[in-house]
Amino acid sequence: MNKVLKKFIACAVVLIAVFSLSQITAAANPNDTTTTIGLDKRDNYKDFEFDMPKDGKVKINAQIWDKGTVPGILTVAIQKKYGEGSPKVKEFTGITAIAPLTDLEVELSEGKYYISYKLNNATGDLKDTSIALKCTAEVLTTTVVNIPELKVSSINSFDELTNKGYNELKFGDGVQESDKNIVVPFTVKNGSGVYITMLSKMSNFDEITGTIYKDKECTKAVGKSFMLDTVDENANYIRTLSGSGTYYIKFTLENDEREAVGETKFLVKLYDLNGADRVISIGKPTLSYQDKAGKKINYKVTVKKKCVLAADVNTATASRSEAASFRLLDGNKKPITKVSKIAGKIDEDNKESMLVEKLYTVTAGTYYIQVTASSSVYQFEGRIAGVTRNAGPSKAKAKLLKIDKNLGKGYFTYADKTSKADWYKFNVSSYQYVELYMAYYLDGKFDYEIMNSKGKSIYRYSKNFTGLEGFYYIWYRNYLEKGTYYVKVYKVDNSSSVSYAFSLSNTPHKD
Repeated sequence: MNKVLKKFIACAVVLIAVFSLSQITAAANPNDTTTTIGLDKRDNYKDFEFDMPKDGKVKINAQIWDKGTVPGILTVAIQKKYGEGSPKVKEFTGITAIAPLTDLEVELSEGKYYISYKLNNATGDLKDTSIALKCTAEVLTTTVVNIPELKVSSINSFDELTNKGYNELKFGDGVQESDKNIVVPFTVKNGSGVYITMLSKMSNFDEITGTIYKDKECTKAVGKSFMLDTVDENANYIRTLSGSGTYYIKFTLENDEREAVGETKFLVKLYDLNGADRVISIGKPTLSYQDKAGKKINYKVTVKKKCVLAADVNTATASRSEAASFRLLDGNKKPITKVSKIAGKIDEDNKESMLVEKLYTVTAGTYYIQVTASSSVYQFEGRIAGVTRNAGPSKAKAKLLKIDKNLGKGYFTYADKTSKADWYKFNVSSYQYVELYMAYYLDGKFDYEIMNSKGKSIYRYSKNFTGLEGFYYIWYRNYLEKGTYYVKVYKVDNSSSVSYAFSLSNTPHKD
Protein backbone atom coordinates (compact mmCIF):
# COMPACT_ATOMS: atom_id res chain seq x y z
CA MET A 1 0.00 0.00 0.00
CA ASN A 2 1.60 3.31 -1.00
CA LYS A 3 2.14 6.22 1.42
CA VAL A 4 -0.57 8.37 -0.10
CA LEU A 5 -3.24 5.69 0.35
CA LYS A 6 -2.08 4.99 3.92
CA LYS A 7 -2.28 8.70 4.73
CA PHE A 8 -5.81 8.91 3.21
CA ILE A 9 -7.05 5.96 5.29
CA ALA A 10 -5.50 7.42 8.47
CA CYS A 11 -7.24 10.77 7.84
CA ALA A 12 -10.55 9.03 7.21
CA VAL A 13 -10.27 7.16 10.52
CA VAL A 14 -9.53 10.42 12.34
CA LEU A 15 -12.50 12.17 10.68
CA ILE A 16 -14.87 9.32 11.58
CA ALA A 17 -13.63 9.42 15.17
CA VAL A 18 -14.07 13.20 15.32
CA PHE A 19 -17.58 12.98 13.83
CA SER A 20 -18.55 10.26 16.31
CA LEU A 21 -17.24 12.30 19.25
CA SER A 22 -19.26 15.35 18.17
CA GLN A 23 -22.41 13.31 17.85
CA ILE A 24 -21.99 11.67 21.26
CA THR A 25 -21.34 15.03 22.92
CA ALA A 26 -24.45 16.60 21.34
CA ALA A 27 -26.61 13.67 22.45
CA ALA A 28 -25.34 13.99 26.04
CA ASN A 29 -26.47 17.61 26.28
CA PRO A 30 -28.51 19.12 23.43
CA ASN A 31 -27.54 22.64 24.53
CA ASP A 32 -23.80 21.97 23.95
CA THR A 33 -22.03 22.07 20.59
CA THR A 34 -18.53 20.60 20.50
CA THR A 35 -16.23 20.86 17.48
CA THR A 36 -13.00 18.83 17.20
CA ILE A 37 -11.06 19.48 13.97
CA GLY A 38 -7.60 20.15 12.56
CA LEU A 39 -6.40 23.24 10.68
CA ASP A 40 -3.28 23.73 8.55
CA LYS A 41 -2.05 25.74 5.58
CA ARG A 42 -4.37 23.92 3.17
CA ASP A 43 -7.45 24.08 5.40
CA ASN A 44 -6.96 27.21 7.48
CA TYR A 45 -10.67 28.24 7.77
CA LYS A 46 -13.81 26.34 8.74
CA ASP A 47 -17.24 27.30 10.04
CA PHE A 48 -20.06 25.24 11.50
CA GLU A 49 -23.74 25.97 12.11
CA PHE A 50 -24.82 26.68 15.66
CA ASP A 51 -28.43 27.08 16.93
CA MET A 52 -29.24 29.37 19.84
CA PRO A 53 -32.56 28.00 21.17
CA LYS A 54 -33.43 31.07 23.26
CA ASP A 55 -32.27 34.52 24.22
CA GLY A 56 -29.45 34.12 26.72
CA LYS A 57 -25.78 33.41 27.13
CA VAL A 58 -23.43 30.91 25.54
CA LYS A 59 -20.12 29.92 27.14
CA ILE A 60 -17.16 29.38 24.77
CA ASN A 61 -14.10 27.23 25.53
CA ALA A 62 -11.39 26.75 22.87
CA GLN A 63 -8.15 24.75 23.25
CA ILE A 64 -5.52 24.10 20.54
CA TRP A 65 -2.56 21.74 20.24
CA ASP A 66 0.36 22.51 17.93
CA LYS A 67 1.22 19.76 15.47
CA GLY A 68 3.78 21.75 13.43
CA THR A 69 7.09 23.46 14.23
CA VAL A 70 5.67 27.00 14.10
CA PRO A 71 3.02 27.68 16.81
CA GLY A 72 -0.46 28.48 15.55
CA ILE A 73 -2.66 31.41 16.50
CA LEU A 74 -6.44 30.79 16.34
CA THR A 75 -9.26 33.25 15.84
CA VAL A 76 -12.77 32.11 16.80
CA ALA A 77 -15.76 34.16 15.65
CA ILE A 78 -19.53 34.00 15.97
CA GLN A 79 -21.27 35.22 12.82
CA LYS A 80 -24.80 35.33 11.42
CA LYS A 81 -23.93 34.09 7.91
CA TYR A 82 -21.91 31.27 6.40
CA GLY A 83 -18.49 31.87 4.88
CA GLU A 84 -15.25 33.69 5.54
CA GLY A 85 -15.65 37.44 5.48
CA SER A 86 -19.18 37.41 6.91
CA PRO A 87 -19.95 40.10 9.51
CA LYS A 88 -18.91 39.05 13.00
CA VAL A 89 -21.23 39.17 15.99
CA LYS A 90 -18.30 38.44 18.30
CA GLU A 91 -14.64 37.64 17.62
CA PHE A 92 -11.87 36.17 19.85
CA THR A 93 -8.24 36.46 18.72
CA GLY A 94 -4.82 35.41 19.99
CA ILE A 95 -5.78 31.89 21.06
CA THR A 96 -2.67 29.69 21.36
CA ALA A 97 -1.68 26.39 22.89
CA ILE A 98 -0.49 28.18 26.04
CA ALA A 99 -3.31 30.80 26.01
CA PRO A 100 -6.64 28.97 25.49
CA LEU A 101 -10.04 30.64 25.46
CA THR A 102 -11.59 29.73 28.80
CA ASP A 103 -15.20 30.14 29.95
CA LEU A 104 -15.88 33.28 27.96
CA GLU A 105 -19.62 34.14 28.07
CA VAL A 106 -21.37 35.82 25.16
CA GLU A 107 -24.95 37.12 25.16
CA LEU A 108 -26.93 36.16 22.05
CA SER A 109 -30.48 36.38 20.80
CA GLU A 110 -32.38 33.29 19.73
CA GLY A 111 -31.56 32.19 16.19
CA LYS A 112 -29.12 30.50 13.81
CA TYR A 113 -25.41 31.35 13.93
CA TYR A 114 -22.10 30.04 12.59
CA ILE A 115 -18.93 29.54 14.64
CA SER A 116 -15.84 30.04 12.46
CA TYR A 117 -12.22 29.06 13.05
CA LYS A 118 -9.31 30.86 11.32
CA LEU A 119 -5.65 29.74 11.62
CA ASN A 120 -2.73 32.20 11.61
CA ASN A 121 0.81 32.40 13.02
CA ALA A 122 3.39 35.05 13.81
CA THR A 123 5.21 34.75 10.49
CA GLY A 124 2.24 34.89 8.17
CA ASP A 125 3.42 31.70 6.43
CA LEU A 126 1.43 28.61 7.47
CA LYS A 127 3.82 26.13 5.79
CA ASP A 128 5.03 24.67 9.09
CA THR A 129 1.90 25.40 11.15
CA SER A 130 -0.72 22.79 11.93
CA ILE A 131 -3.07 22.52 14.91
CA ALA A 132 -5.74 20.34 16.43
CA LEU A 133 -8.53 22.18 18.20
CA LYS A 134 -11.47 21.50 20.38
CA CYS A 135 -14.13 24.17 20.91
CA THR A 136 -17.24 23.86 23.04
CA ALA A 137 -20.21 26.25 22.88
CA GLU A 138 -22.50 25.68 25.84
CA VAL A 139 -25.90 27.38 26.07
CA LEU A 140 -26.19 28.36 29.71
CA THR A 141 -29.28 27.56 31.69
CA THR A 142 -31.20 30.58 32.88
CA THR A 143 -31.83 31.39 36.49
CA VAL A 144 -35.35 32.80 36.34
CA VAL A 145 -36.57 35.54 38.65
CA ASN A 146 -40.35 35.64 39.01
CA ILE A 147 -42.49 38.37 40.49
CA PRO A 148 -42.51 38.40 44.31
CA GLU A 149 -46.32 38.21 44.56
CA LEU A 150 -49.24 37.63 42.21
CA LYS A 151 -51.49 40.63 41.72
CA VAL A 152 -55.13 39.98 42.63
CA SER A 153 -57.87 42.03 40.95
CA SER A 154 -61.14 43.04 42.57
CA ILE A 155 -64.01 43.32 40.10
CA ASN A 156 -67.70 44.16 40.28
CA SER A 157 -69.00 42.91 36.93
CA PHE A 158 -68.35 40.38 34.20
CA ASP A 159 -67.38 43.27 31.92
CA GLU A 160 -64.25 43.70 34.03
CA LEU A 161 -63.00 40.23 33.07
CA THR A 162 -60.49 41.31 30.42
CA ASN A 163 -57.40 40.00 28.64
CA LYS A 164 -55.24 42.64 30.30
CA GLY A 165 -53.27 42.66 33.52
CA TYR A 166 -51.92 39.10 33.49
CA ASN A 167 -48.95 38.07 35.64
CA GLU A 168 -46.19 36.40 33.60
CA LEU A 169 -44.45 33.46 35.25
CA LYS A 170 -41.68 31.26 33.89
CA PHE A 171 -39.94 28.02 34.69
CA GLY A 172 -36.18 27.70 34.29
CA ASP A 173 -34.64 25.55 31.56
CA GLY A 174 -32.30 23.49 33.73
CA VAL A 175 -32.72 20.01 35.10
CA GLN A 176 -32.85 21.00 38.77
CA GLU A 177 -36.07 20.41 40.67
CA SER A 178 -36.29 24.16 41.33
CA ASP A 179 -36.64 24.74 37.58
CA LYS A 180 -39.86 22.70 37.56
CA ASN A 181 -41.61 24.34 40.53
CA ILE A 182 -42.67 27.90 41.25
CA VAL A 183 -44.23 29.01 44.54
CA VAL A 184 -45.78 32.48 44.44
CA PRO A 185 -47.89 34.14 47.17
CA PHE A 186 -51.09 36.14 46.67
CA THR A 187 -53.24 38.13 49.08
CA VAL A 188 -57.03 38.49 49.09
CA LYS A 189 -59.23 40.90 51.03
CA ASN A 190 -62.58 39.15 50.69
CA GLY A 191 -61.39 35.60 51.16
CA SER A 192 -64.50 33.82 49.91
CA GLY A 193 -62.97 32.47 46.73
CA VAL A 194 -60.56 33.14 43.91
CA TYR A 195 -61.18 33.02 40.16
CA ILE A 196 -58.09 31.75 38.32
CA THR A 197 -57.47 32.15 34.61
CA MET A 198 -54.34 30.79 32.91
CA LEU A 199 -52.98 31.33 29.39
CA SER A 200 -50.11 29.58 27.65
CA LYS A 201 -47.44 31.69 25.92
CA MET A 202 -45.49 28.69 24.63
CA SER A 203 -46.17 25.09 23.61
CA ASN A 204 -42.97 23.49 24.91
CA PHE A 205 -44.63 21.70 27.83
CA ASP A 206 -47.09 18.90 28.52
CA GLU A 207 -49.02 20.51 31.38
CA ILE A 208 -48.70 22.97 34.21
CA THR A 209 -50.44 22.04 37.46
CA GLY A 210 -51.33 24.54 40.18
CA THR A 211 -52.34 24.00 43.79
CA ILE A 212 -53.26 26.62 46.40
CA TYR A 213 -51.75 26.28 49.87
CA LYS A 214 -52.30 28.15 53.11
CA ASP A 215 -48.60 27.94 54.07
CA LYS A 216 -45.43 28.83 52.13
CA GLU A 217 -44.02 25.36 52.80
CA CYS A 218 -46.91 24.05 50.68
CA THR A 219 -48.12 21.41 53.13
CA LYS A 220 -51.71 22.61 53.72
CA ALA A 221 -53.59 22.43 50.42
CA VAL A 222 -56.74 24.50 49.87
CA GLY A 223 -59.07 22.76 47.42
CA LYS A 224 -58.26 20.68 44.37
CA SER A 225 -55.41 21.26 41.94
CA PHE A 226 -56.00 22.91 38.56
CA MET A 227 -54.19 22.49 35.25
CA LEU A 228 -53.16 24.24 32.05
CA ASP A 229 -52.60 21.81 29.19
CA THR A 230 -50.35 22.62 26.24
CA VAL A 231 -53.37 22.39 23.89
CA ASP A 232 -55.43 24.84 25.98
CA GLU A 233 -55.67 28.43 24.85
CA ASN A 234 -56.79 29.26 28.34
CA ALA A 235 -58.08 27.50 31.45
CA ASN A 236 -60.42 28.96 34.11
CA TYR A 237 -61.05 27.71 37.63
CA ILE A 238 -62.76 28.79 40.85
CA ARG A 239 -61.44 27.74 44.23
CA THR A 240 -63.03 28.40 47.63
CA LEU A 241 -60.79 30.03 50.23
CA SER A 242 -60.94 29.89 54.01
CA GLY A 243 -60.83 33.63 54.63
CA SER A 244 -58.87 36.78 53.86
CA GLY A 245 -55.08 36.82 53.99
CA THR A 246 -52.09 35.44 52.12
CA TYR A 247 -52.08 32.15 50.23
CA TYR A 248 -49.51 30.42 48.04
CA ILE A 249 -49.84 28.78 44.62
CA LYS A 250 -47.36 26.07 43.69
CA PHE A 251 -47.07 25.63 39.94
CA THR A 252 -45.41 22.43 38.71
CA LEU A 253 -44.14 21.88 35.16
CA GLU A 254 -44.75 18.46 33.62
CA ASN A 255 -42.49 17.95 30.63
CA ASP A 256 -41.63 14.25 30.63
CA GLU A 257 -41.72 13.58 26.91
CA ARG A 258 -40.16 16.81 25.65
CA GLU A 259 -36.60 18.04 25.37
CA ALA A 260 -35.65 21.19 27.24
CA VAL A 261 -35.74 24.09 24.79
CA GLY A 262 -35.43 27.05 27.10
CA GLU A 263 -37.67 28.78 29.58
CA THR A 264 -41.36 27.95 29.77
CA LYS A 265 -43.54 31.04 30.14
CA PHE A 266 -47.23 31.24 30.99
CA LEU A 267 -49.75 33.84 32.17
CA VAL A 268 -51.87 33.86 35.32
CA LYS A 269 -54.59 36.22 36.50
CA LEU A 270 -56.45 36.09 39.82
CA TYR A 271 -59.74 37.72 40.85
CA ASP A 272 -60.84 38.13 44.46
CA LEU A 273 -64.41 36.82 44.85
CA ASN A 274 -66.80 38.20 47.47
CA GLY A 275 -69.31 35.89 49.12
CA ALA A 276 -70.26 38.12 52.05
CA ASP A 277 -73.33 40.26 52.79
CA ARG A 278 -72.81 43.80 51.58
CA VAL A 279 -74.24 47.27 51.06
CA ILE A 280 -75.02 48.11 47.43
CA SER A 281 -75.64 51.34 45.56
CA ILE A 282 -78.48 51.62 43.08
CA GLY A 283 -77.29 51.15 39.52
CA LYS A 284 -73.84 49.77 40.45
CA PRO A 285 -73.25 46.04 39.89
CA THR A 286 -71.40 43.77 42.29
CA LEU A 287 -69.93 40.33 41.64
CA SER A 288 -70.83 37.60 44.10
CA TYR A 289 -69.63 34.10 44.89
CA GLN A 290 -71.58 31.31 46.56
CA ASP A 291 -69.03 28.92 48.02
CA LYS A 292 -71.72 26.31 48.57
CA ALA A 293 -75.14 25.50 47.14
CA GLY A 294 -78.04 27.24 48.84
CA LYS A 295 -75.95 29.96 50.44
CA LYS A 296 -77.89 33.19 51.05
CA ILE A 297 -76.29 36.59 50.46
CA ASN A 298 -78.01 39.71 51.78
CA TYR A 299 -77.75 42.96 49.81
CA LYS A 300 -78.54 46.07 51.82
CA VAL A 301 -80.12 48.90 49.85
CA THR A 302 -81.76 52.22 50.74
CA VAL A 303 -84.41 53.95 48.62
CA LYS A 304 -85.57 57.50 49.22
CA LYS A 305 -89.09 57.32 47.79
CA LYS A 306 -91.75 54.89 46.67
CA CYS A 307 -90.55 52.97 43.66
CA VAL A 308 -90.19 49.67 41.88
CA LEU A 309 -87.06 48.03 43.25
CA ALA A 310 -85.53 45.61 40.73
CA ALA A 311 -83.09 42.92 41.85
CA ASP A 312 -81.12 41.62 38.84
CA VAL A 313 -79.00 38.46 38.84
CA ASN A 314 -76.81 38.05 35.74
CA THR A 315 -75.06 34.75 35.19
CA ALA A 316 -71.97 34.08 33.08
CA THR A 317 -73.89 31.91 30.62
CA ALA A 318 -77.35 32.13 29.06
CA SER A 319 -79.62 29.26 30.03
CA ARG A 320 -83.17 28.52 31.10
CA SER A 321 -81.63 26.32 33.79
CA GLU A 322 -80.27 29.44 35.49
CA ALA A 323 -82.44 30.51 38.39
CA ALA A 324 -82.36 32.49 41.61
CA SER A 325 -84.42 32.71 44.79
CA PHE A 326 -85.28 36.11 46.24
CA ARG A 327 -86.74 37.38 49.48
CA LEU A 328 -87.28 40.95 50.65
CA LEU A 329 -86.35 41.74 54.26
CA ASP A 330 -86.87 44.94 56.23
CA GLY A 331 -84.08 47.03 57.78
CA ASN A 332 -83.93 44.63 60.74
CA LYS A 333 -83.67 41.62 58.42
CA LYS A 334 -87.20 40.55 59.22
CA PRO A 335 -88.90 38.87 56.21
CA ILE A 336 -91.43 41.01 54.36
CA THR A 337 -92.20 38.67 51.47
CA LYS A 338 -92.20 34.98 50.77
CA VAL A 339 -89.30 33.31 48.96
CA SER A 340 -89.72 33.53 45.18
CA LYS A 341 -87.74 31.36 42.76
CA ILE A 342 -87.32 32.92 39.33
CA ALA A 343 -85.97 31.07 36.28
CA GLY A 344 -84.11 32.43 33.26
CA LYS A 345 -86.29 33.64 30.39
CA ILE A 346 -86.53 33.15 26.64
CA ASP A 347 -86.68 36.42 24.73
CA GLU A 348 -88.66 37.27 21.60
CA ASP A 349 -85.93 35.82 19.35
CA ASN A 350 -86.07 32.52 21.26
CA LYS A 351 -82.71 33.22 22.84
CA GLU A 352 -81.99 32.21 26.40
CA SER A 353 -81.34 35.09 28.77
CA MET A 354 -78.55 35.50 31.31
CA LEU A 355 -80.81 37.76 33.40
CA VAL A 356 -82.94 36.59 36.31
CA GLU A 357 -84.97 39.48 37.69
CA LYS A 358 -87.13 40.09 40.75
CA LEU A 359 -89.35 43.17 41.14
CA TYR A 360 -90.73 44.72 44.32
CA THR A 361 -92.84 47.85 44.76
CA VAL A 362 -91.67 49.46 48.00
CA THR A 363 -91.94 52.55 50.15
CA ALA A 364 -88.96 54.71 51.08
CA GLY A 365 -86.64 52.98 53.52
CA THR A 366 -83.80 50.47 54.00
CA TYR A 367 -84.15 46.87 52.85
CA TYR A 368 -82.20 43.66 52.44
CA ILE A 369 -82.64 41.61 49.29
CA GLN A 370 -81.77 38.01 50.10
CA VAL A 371 -80.51 36.03 47.10
CA THR A 372 -79.57 32.42 46.40
CA ALA A 373 -78.51 31.74 42.80
CA SER A 374 -78.01 28.52 40.87
CA SER A 375 -74.64 29.77 39.58
CA SER A 376 -71.73 29.92 41.99
CA VAL A 377 -70.58 33.24 40.49
CA TYR A 378 -73.08 35.88 39.45
CA GLN A 379 -73.45 39.62 39.01
CA PHE A 380 -76.03 41.39 41.15
CA GLU A 381 -77.46 44.84 40.58
CA GLY A 382 -80.23 46.86 42.19
CA ARG A 383 -82.24 49.30 40.08
CA ILE A 384 -85.27 51.51 40.70
CA ALA A 385 -88.12 52.91 38.61
CA GLY A 386 -90.57 55.56 39.67
CA VAL A 387 -94.27 54.86 40.35
CA THR A 388 -97.36 57.06 39.90
CA ARG A 389 -101.07 56.72 40.58
CA ASN A 390 -104.03 58.49 38.94
CA ALA A 391 -106.73 56.11 40.18
CA GLY A 392 -109.70 57.00 42.33
CA PRO A 393 -109.94 55.50 45.87
CA SER A 394 -113.51 54.18 45.39
CA LYS A 395 -116.13 53.37 42.78
CA ALA A 396 -117.83 56.69 43.43
CA LYS A 397 -114.54 58.56 42.88
CA ALA A 398 -113.27 56.43 40.02
CA LYS A 399 -110.82 58.10 37.59
CA LEU A 400 -112.44 58.70 34.18
CA LEU A 401 -110.39 57.33 31.30
CA LYS A 402 -111.09 58.03 27.65
CA ILE A 403 -110.64 55.29 25.13
CA ASP A 404 -107.51 55.79 23.03
CA LYS A 405 -106.65 58.89 25.07
CA ASN A 406 -105.06 58.39 28.49
CA LEU A 407 -103.62 55.64 30.70
CA GLY A 408 -104.57 54.21 34.03
CA LYS A 409 -101.54 54.09 36.37
CA GLY A 410 -101.21 52.76 39.89
CA TYR A 411 -99.30 50.64 42.39
CA PHE A 412 -99.55 48.79 45.69
CA THR A 413 -96.57 48.38 47.99
CA TYR A 414 -96.11 45.51 50.44
CA ALA A 415 -97.32 47.97 53.15
CA ASP A 416 -100.74 48.48 51.52
CA LYS A 417 -103.70 46.48 52.82
CA THR A 418 -105.62 44.09 50.59
CA SER A 419 -108.77 46.16 51.24
CA LYS A 420 -107.27 49.05 49.27
CA ALA A 421 -108.27 49.26 45.58
CA ASP A 422 -107.68 51.51 42.58
CA TRP A 423 -110.79 52.52 40.65
CA TYR A 424 -111.23 53.72 37.04
CA LYS A 425 -114.21 54.17 34.73
CA PHE A 426 -114.73 54.58 30.99
CA ASN A 427 -117.71 55.15 28.70
CA VAL A 428 -118.73 53.18 25.61
CA SER A 429 -120.87 55.26 23.26
CA SER A 430 -122.22 52.31 21.23
CA TYR A 431 -121.76 48.59 20.86
CA GLN A 432 -118.08 48.26 19.98
CA TYR A 433 -114.79 46.42 20.42
CA VAL A 434 -112.84 47.37 23.55
CA GLU A 435 -109.39 46.20 24.56
CA LEU A 436 -107.70 46.73 27.93
CA TYR A 437 -103.92 46.28 27.57
CA MET A 438 -101.93 46.20 30.81
CA ALA A 439 -98.22 46.00 31.74
CA TYR A 440 -97.26 45.17 35.31
CA TYR A 441 -94.35 44.57 37.71
CA LEU A 442 -95.50 41.95 40.20
CA ASP A 443 -94.28 40.24 43.34
CA GLY A 444 -96.91 37.89 44.73
CA LYS A 445 -100.49 38.10 43.46
CA PHE A 446 -102.86 40.80 42.20
CA ASP A 447 -106.17 40.95 40.35
CA TYR A 448 -108.38 43.29 38.40
CA GLU A 449 -112.07 43.29 37.48
CA ILE A 450 -114.24 45.00 34.88
CA MET A 451 -117.77 45.90 36.09
CA ASN A 452 -120.85 47.29 34.43
CA SER A 453 -122.64 50.42 35.61
CA LYS A 454 -124.53 48.40 38.22
CA GLY A 455 -121.31 47.13 39.78
CA LYS A 456 -121.67 43.58 38.43
CA SER A 457 -118.38 41.95 37.52
CA ILE A 458 -118.29 40.95 33.84
CA TYR A 459 -114.62 39.92 33.88
CA ARG A 460 -112.09 38.93 36.55
CA TYR A 461 -108.49 38.34 35.52
CA SER A 462 -107.80 35.63 38.13
CA LYS A 463 -110.69 33.49 36.85
CA ASN A 464 -109.03 33.22 33.47
CA PHE A 465 -105.29 33.46 34.15
CA THR A 466 -102.68 33.13 36.86
CA GLY A 467 -100.61 36.28 37.15
CA LEU A 468 -96.90 35.49 36.74
CA GLU A 469 -94.39 37.26 38.94
CA GLY A 470 -92.09 39.67 37.16
CA PHE A 471 -92.67 42.05 34.25
CA TYR A 472 -95.47 40.95 31.91
CA TYR A 473 -98.20 42.19 29.54
CA ILE A 474 -101.82 41.04 29.78
CA TRP A 475 -105.02 42.06 28.02
CA TYR A 476 -108.80 41.83 28.00
CA ARG A 477 -110.63 41.86 24.64
CA ASN A 478 -114.40 41.93 24.09
CA TYR A 479 -117.33 43.72 22.46
CA LEU A 480 -119.23 45.86 24.96
CA GLU A 481 -122.71 47.38 24.92
CA LYS A 482 -123.22 51.10 25.28
CA GLY A 483 -122.74 52.25 28.87
CA THR A 484 -120.32 53.09 31.68
CA TYR A 485 -117.83 50.51 32.90
CA TYR A 486 -115.50 50.34 35.91
CA VAL A 487 -112.02 48.84 36.37
CA LYS A 488 -110.98 47.75 39.86
CA VAL A 489 -107.32 46.81 40.56
CA TYR A 490 -106.09 45.37 43.88
CA LYS A 491 -103.52 43.03 45.40
CA VAL A 492 -104.53 39.64 46.75
CA ASP A 493 -102.38 39.06 49.84
CA ASN A 494 -100.59 41.28 52.32
CA SER A 495 -96.99 40.61 51.26
CA SER A 496 -97.66 41.21 47.55
CA SER A 497 -96.72 44.35 45.65
CA VAL A 498 -97.43 45.51 42.12
CA SER A 499 -96.99 48.50 39.84
CA TYR A 500 -99.05 48.70 36.65
CA ALA A 501 -100.27 50.81 33.74
CA PHE A 502 -103.01 50.08 31.21
CA SER A 503 -104.60 51.58 28.14
CA LEU A 504 -108.08 51.31 26.58
CA SER A 505 -108.54 51.07 22.84
CA ASN A 506 -111.12 50.28 20.14
CA THR A 507 -108.44 48.61 17.98
CA PRO A 508 -106.45 45.48 18.73
CA HIS A 509 -103.01 46.05 20.15
CA LYS A 510 -100.11 45.21 17.81
CA ASP A 511 -97.23 43.34 19.45
